[in-house]
Amino acid sequence: MTKLLITEITRMGPAFCVIGLQREQEKIQSVRPIRSTGNSWAHFPHQRGDILECALTPFPASRPHIEDRVVTRGFQKSSAIAEPEIVTYLRKAEVSRSLPDLFECRVHENKTGSGLYANPDEAKRSVCGCETQNLRLELCANELRATLVLSSGEVLRDLPVVDRDWRDFLDAALAPDRGANLGARLNAS
Repeated sequence: MTKLLITEITRMGPAFCVIGLQREQEKIQSVRPIRSTGNSWAHFPHQRGDILECALTPFPASRPHIEDRVVTRGFQKSSAIAEPEIVTYLRKAEVSRSLPDLFECRVHENKTGSGLYANPDEAKRSVCGCETQNLRLELCANELRATLVLSSGEVLRDLPVVDRDWRDFLDAALAPDRGANLGARLNAS
């Protein structure tokens, strides 16, 4: 059985994508546990910081999805840790300080719209943490967007915030039954 520290739960449409940290030999690495029947979870009852015991097997995905692991035996929560401890473990896993480090390849500007992308044939991984100097969150047409400044000084603009907890917070704050004054609702939440 593997112990997996849940570090990220993102909402992707109606489903969830999960990232966790596992220790392999003396190295801490990010993995993406997936179901044998699909890449996402329709329901994920656990929280960031939960330590789950499960059986994982490598998934023969093509690059850059080398972090995918199929869950062959369900999640059993063994314990949980606090946010500061999660950050300590994240800093011991893969951490990027620049755009090319994110996927270990060149990153290109999307010429047909906003954003950046990595060519899947060049990328060597799909999951990586990053060190930031600054973070800004903005509400744009009821969508939460982020701008990050990496420690290299490079800027990632207009990123959708897909974190499940942030999205749940925003949905609750914007719920029509909460009143008419959006600013006051967000400040009160």
